[in-house]
Amino acid sequence: MNKTIITTSVLGILLVGGFVAGQGLLSSKDIAVSKDVAASSTTAVSAPSAVAAPSAELLAVVAAAKSGDPAASATAYVATTKKFGQVRAGLSVLSKSGKTPEIKSAYAAICSAAHMTYKTADSALLLAGVTFRGYGVERDPNVAFGLLNMPELETKPAAQYLKGRIYLDKKFAKADKALGLELLNKSAASGYAPAIKLVAKLK
Repeated sequence: MNKTIITTSVLGILLVGGFVAGQGLLSSKDIAVSKDVAASSTTAVSAPSAVAAPSAELLAVVAAAKSGDPAASATAYVATTKKFGQVRAGLSVLSKSGKTPEIKSAYAAICSAAHMTYKTADSALLLAGVTFRGYGVERDPNVAFGLLNMPELETKPAAQYLKGRIYLDKKFAKADKALGLELLNKSAASGYAPAIKLVAKLK
């Protein structure tokens, strides 16, 4: 008999299938289908991929943040990129490397430098999120709201979600619960997961 390598997910099908069948919720035909899926699998369990290490340029921004002023290094880092997507990729690597104060400060400085360079709706949304959360910078819902006042962001679910949260924030100068809930519901209706979760929590 040939030995077949079974993936973790397929093994889960068999285990769950056996349990549910024991409860009378699956027929013998359903179990047979599960076994056929397992028998047809020849994919080995893969090891988790390693987290990419921050580049020398990113580490330079972190080092500058530790010294107290990462703005120049952040601007120099953004200058090495050709599109905003590269900045996002670098920020993803940076955020996965830790949550120390200097890493957060470097992250915020890069977001600011990226918006100064690219001035897109996406860069504005990213910086607004950092500013609203106070991630590496002083938290300020009023500044965050100002960054979101772009026509391109009016119908973007992520922006509607963030605006909704800002309107619900008591520190926001124009706080408006009704408007905040309206925006959150619009975002949720578009299928934006964080909005869906928050709307359900607020009910």
